Amino acid sequence: MRKNVTKAQQYANEHAEIDPGVIEIYSIKSKRGLVRLLEINKLLGERNVIESVDFGTDTKDGLSIVDITPNQFSLVKKGKLKLPKGWTLTGSKLLYKR
Repeated sequence: MRKNVTKAQQYANEHAEIDPGVIEIYSIKSKRGLVRLLEINKLLGERNVIESVDFGTDTKDGLSIVDITPNQFSLVKKGKLKLPKGWTLTGSKLLYKR
């Protein structure tokens, strides 16, 4: 990993490279230092509940990912659909845009 690339950016780059449906990836702030990525994926089916997929979240190098559709992202921004508990777009950072 290059010095100037954060873990979040590295993960985002890797996910965007292997998933052609990903059109945007945001880094979401975490109080515990955990890397949280919100991935907007045009190839996903719609769901009513948004859930995270967690990898090693009990370690300092943990990763938590939420995949949502562009429509779901629009609903989240309008406050009509909620992200998982503890997740917010406030302070999020765009890491990738296709």
